[in-house]
Amino acid sequence: MRAPSASRTFGVGGEALHYLVLGDSTAVAEGGDYEQGIAVETAGHLARGGRGIELTNVAVSGARVHDVLTEQLPRADLAHADLVLLDAGANDVVHLTRSGAVARDLERIVKTLLQANCKMRIVITGSPDMSTPPRIPRLLRGRQARAPAP
Repeated sequence: MRAPSASRTFGVGGEALHYLVLGDSTAVAEGGDYEQGIAVETAGHLARGGRGIELTNVAVSGARVHDVLTEQLPRADLAHADLVLLDAGANDVVHLTRSGAVARDLERIVKTLLQANCKMRIVITGSPDMSTPPRIPRLLRGRQARAPAP
């Protein structure tokens, strides 16, 4: 599942803040209502501050951090993004991606974003606590909780 491809505007007033969302199923609200997902909810919250928000969501369900780097960044208008939300990592946990590889890809993502626009703000949500969902096998729960830092 992909997020709606068209940009969407929230609020009015002043020069619009360009809000870019990258990531996985959490960012596209798979299994839930997109209108109540993190992308739309945060855009609406930001618009309540009295500034127009232009939301572009290029997230794709199932994406790993490396997919954000190689597939989503090239599709996004990075030069005009004022604020970026990177919401990925759960699929890396499920697929046992090495933490060092995730860290290197995150560094490359941030470097690419800042090279495109050094004034943008970046918010990285990280992986949710994968030790609690009942769908995660018990064997993986302990592994995720003990995963060493990169």
